[in-house]
Amino acid sequence: MKRQLRLTKKLIDSLPPCPPDAATREIEYSDAEVAGLRLVVNRLGRKGWLYRYSHAGAKRSMKLGDYPVVEIAEARLKAMEARAMLARGQDPQEARQQAQEAKAMTLARFFEQEYLPHAQSLRSVRDVKGRWLHHLKPAFGDTPLTQLRTQDIQRFHERKKVELCAATANRLLAQLK
Repeated sequence: MKRQLRLTKKLIDSLPPCPPDAATREIEYSDAEVAGLRLVVNRLGRKGWLYRYSHAGAKRSMKLGDYPVVEIAEARLKAMEARAMLARGQDPQEARQQAQEAKAMTLARFFEQEYLPHAQSLRSVRDVKGRWLHHLKPAFGDTPLTQLRTQDIQRFHERKKVELCAATANRLLAQLK
């Protein structure tokens, strides 16, 4: 079977899974309309969209989504947007990652939007706010929750045990948890 096809919904639905005796675990089918757009079919029959490109001399690929969640028209649109970024000299994967980091929830946003409304019902709400403003916010306020590491928290706790006292450091740790 040809590997470069004009992909349609009917054709995509009829594509068989990658045979178990094949050398690879996936088969890639290229779209004839948008250069670089690929449909990847694995051995279980799952299908997903991939955009292959080269930037600054390096070959790269970017996942666009799974089929049928992302239809052919949407996959083509995403691939063309990525091509436009490449034409402007931008790496589409880096741009996507920067956009995700920009909208990632930081500890400060989580504290103000999620935790503080809950803490209003506590008798120690003043203490909670004070620990947050004086100790936790300066150390971790701008850190996205996805980048908050155990190692950083342990270092913070050890530093606060030396600066303050063990009980206060433990309260800070408990609030951070």
